[in-house]
Amino acid sequence: MKTIYMVGICGTGMGNLALMLKSAGYNVTGSDSGIYPPMSTRLESAGVKILRGYSEENLKNLKTSPGLVIIGNVIRRDNPEAQYVINSGMDYMSLPEALREFFFKDKETVVISGTHGKTTTSFMMAWMLENAGLKPGFFIGGIPKDFEVMGRSAEGRYFVVEGDEYDTAFFDKVPKFFHYNPKYAVINGIEFDHADIYPDIESIKQAFRKLIEMVPPDGIIVYYKGCVNTCELVKQAACRTVSFAIDDPDADYSAANTGVKYGDADNTTLPSMIFTVRGKNGSNDFAMHIPGRQNVLNALAVIALAGELDLDISKVKHSMSSFRGVKRRQEIFGVSGGRIIIDDFAHHPTAVAYSIEAVREWYYPRRVWCVFEPRSATSRSNILQAEMIEALGRAEKVLLAPVHQPERLTPDKRFDPEKVCGILKVKGIEADYFDDVDSIVEHLGFSSAPGDVILIMSNGGFDNIYTKLMKVFE
Repeated sequence: MKTIYMVGICGTGMGNLALMLKSAGYNVTGSDSGIYPPMSTRLESAGVKILRGYSEENLKNLKTSPGLVIIGNVIRRDNPEAQYVINSGMDYMSLPEALREFFFKDKETVVISGTHGKTTTSFMMAWMLENAGLKPGFFIGGIPKDFEVMGRSAEGRYFVVEGDEYDTAFFDKVPKFFHYNPKYAVINGIEFDHADIYPDIESIKQAFRKLIEMVPPDGIIVYYKGCVNTCELVKQAACRTVSFAIDDPDADYSAANTGVKYGDADNTTLPSMIFTVRGKNGSNDFAMHIPGRQNVLNALAVIALAGELDLDISKVKHSMSSFRGVKRRQEIFGVSGGRIIIDDFAHHPTAVAYSIEAVREWYYPRRVWCVFEPRSATSRSNILQAEMIEALGRAEKVLLAPVHQPERLTPDKRFDPEKVCGILKVKGIEADYFDDVDSIVEHLGFSSAPGDVILIMSNGGFDNIYTKLMKVFE
C-alpha cells in the first residue's frame, strides 16, 4: 500500500496520525471542512496535500487510487466521501484501527484510561519511559510541553496510548480503547461522562469491564483504589492488579505528606508539588512542578507501573521533577495588568473541583476567580448539575457563561447556570451569570485587581475569552 486517504485529516488526532504515517513512508492525502493552522501548516510542511471540503470528486480525481481510507470519528454517516468509500467497496478503517495496524501491533501497549487525567498521565508515562532510555512510541490527545509531537513510532518495546472510552466511528460504535490490545492498563477512576453516548454509569462500567478482560494474564492493571467503581471491576481481572491512592496504607503504592513547597518572590525557584511514595521500592520522595491532587494521582499511576517494570527509581524521580505538563491543563495563558490568566480543560465536576483546589493552593494567598463554560456534552446537560454545584462551591468567586449550543438539549434537560448561581449564593459563594463572554470580560476588567488569578475552565475556545482578558487588563 502506497497511498492513504484520510477523511477529516485536520482534526488533532487525524492530523497527528497523518504525520506519523507520512514519516513511516506512506503517501498521505486527505480532506477537511475546517482547514486552519497550526495543523494545516504542519501537514502541508510535511508534504501532506489537503483538499478543502468533502466531495466524492476528491477521491475520484486522485492520480493514484488509495489503498486505504481512514475515516475520522467526527465524520457522520451522511458525509459524501464516507458514502462513496463504503458504496464503492474501498478498504477503510477508523483511527484506532489504523494506530493498531501500523504502529503497535507488535509492541507492548500501555493504555491510559479513566474519566480523569488521561492526557497528562499518558504524557507523564511516555516521558518516564523516555527518561528511562526505552524510546517509547506514543499517541496522545493533547499538546505536550516535553515532546515536540503528540505522537510518534516506537523505537523500543513500549507504546503509550491514551485510552478513550468514546465511540470509535459512526461505523464502529465501540470505545476507542477496544482496539488497543493493552498489555498494561492504567485506570485512573471511573465516573459518569459522555452523556451524548452513554445513558448511565452502568453502561460506562460495562465498557471498562471489557477493557479489563482484554488485558492478558501476563499483563498488569494499575488502578486507583479510591474509586469504588474501579475497585469493583478489577476484581474480574485475569492479570495482576496494582493499586495506588493518596493516604491509604493498604494501597500497593500510596502517597503521603502531600503539599506545596512555594517558590521565592523573584520566581528563581519554582513552586513544587511534593509527596512521599511508599511502594515496591520502599519509601521515596518526589517533587513535580505542576499543581494539584489530580497530578499526584497521575504521577502515582506512572510510579506504580515503573515499579512493577523494575525501572531505575532515580530516573523515575527525574522524569517527575522535569515533567512540564500539558497545554490547557492549569496552564498560564498569560499575565496582563498583574493578573494571571489560567487556561484549563476541566469540564466534569470532579475535574472542576480538582482544578479549583489545585489553583487556589498553588497560588495562595492570591484571590482566584473561577470562570466556567458549560460546553461538553455532559456539562451542557443537568445530569450532573448537583455535582457541579458542589464542585463550584469550592471557589470563592464564580462566573458562569451561557450553555454552549443550548439547542442540543430541551430546557428540562439543560444545565441551568442562573439556577446554579442562585444556589451558590445561598451557600455564601460570590456567583454571577452573564449572557455572553464580553460581559464576563467587562466585569473582570473593573472587578478584578492586580495579583488576582483568573481560572478559566472550558473544553473549547470559549469565544477567545483569554485574548480578550489580556487586552482589557492592559
